[in-house]
Amino acid sequence: MFMEENNSVIYPIIEVNDEKRTISVKFPKMVISTNVDGLKKEFANFVHREEWKSIHFENLFLDFGDSRMVDSLGLNFVLEILRWGNMNKAKISSVVSNGTVYLVFLNVRLDKQMQINYTGKPIRTHTIPPSM
Repeated sequence: MFMEENNSVIYPIIEVNDEKRTISVKFPKMVISTNVDGLKKEFANFVHREEWKSIHFENLFLDFGDSRMVDSLGLNFVLEILRWGNMNKAKISSVVSNGTVYLVFLNVRLDKQMQINYTGKPIRTHTIPPSM
């Protein structure tokens, strides 16, 4: 465990910043079925630790800056975190740098549950020409 004044890294994916009253969750390159159980376990360990149950935080930040793929099980994990954040009345925001991940999030309407800041390359959308 690594600790700094007003900024604590609890588990590899979770960081608590007391000064900003923010909990940040950093996601790996792949948030998929083969690693989501480990991510869930880390998050559950954090949530259920007695010393962190009393944290009063205002912001939940989800960092998908390194993420290149999120599958259906990964999305379920993201939804679990969003439910936890909403239950704790947190303002939820995220950063996404991969266009595919961003489009998946828009497709499942995650933009209605959190602010999504897309930092990647412009996305090309294809339109279907009108039928003749």
